Amino acid sequence: NLIDVIVRAAVRNRCWMLVEGGPNGGLLLLKQSAERCSERPVILVLDALRRERFHYATVNKNIPKSSRELGYAYVQKVDELFRMLSSNDEDRKVADKIKQKVIDDMTKKAWKKIVDDEEERAKKKKKEGDATEKHPEGVKSDELTEIKITEEDGEITWTKDQQRQVEAIKMDSALLTARLLGHSKPLEKPDLEPLKLKVTDFWDLKEEGKGWTLQSSRSVRQGLVKWNQWHFRGGTHYVFTDHGSTELRTDCLAPIGSVFLGGGASSKEALLRMLVNGE
Repeated sequence: NLIDVIVRAAVRNRCWMLVEGGPNGGLLLLKQSAERCSERPVILVLDALRRERFHYATVNKNIPKSSRELGYAYVQKVDELFRMLSSNDEDRKVADKIKQKVIDDMTKKAWKKIVDDEEERAKKKKKEGDATEKHPEGVKSDELTEIKITEEDGEITWTKDQQRQVEAIKMDSALLTARLLGHSKPLEKPDLEPLKLKVTDFWDLKEEGKGWTLQSSRSVRQGLVKWNQWHFRGGTHYVFTDHGSTELRTDCLAPIGSVFLGGGASSKEALLRMLVNGE
């Protein structure tokens, strides 16, 4: 396919491939194409560790309240939770209680928003004259275990258990970031013992091999795809910044050509910028 051709051309011409931003379905194809090459292409991944997309900041916001309600107010950050989960049995038990409590609290909050949003949407449709529209008017979100949601590709049934799976994936993603941050060093102090992440620590290899139905980033279902919830794992080299990576100028290092494998507003803006700059 086209991506195979691009990857082989990069290898043949000794070009590096630069991946900016988080993974999408197109980057899964890039990873698989690179693995099929007899000579592995150089893939440099540029990303920010604390980007909102990877849930570290979101989970951090929820930990203090959940910890306090359990009587462990001294645990305030994901980094502390990760250290406790990697510690002795007693700390691990406390950390696991906090972890499950945070997941439960995030699920409750997210589920309430989903139910409220769907009720508001249904009320609006009914007001517009759609007599067939049904909605959970007057029903509390914690009384519902499933709900019908209208998405871009039609109506789906979404359950509270599925939402809890989404929040559990967010927690695992945040803990993986905490593990990486705990291993970080200043640039002038190179680390001679690189951190080794097992692919089974987070990613679902069966899902990657089987693939999944392409969904909008606005869909509730996209949170179940682990591939999208942490950094692209098909790179050979990585540069991680803290919150943003736009201050790192890569266009001055070598001539750049761009391939867009994703979609959405950010891709459109980047594509227009590349065209204006003649790249």
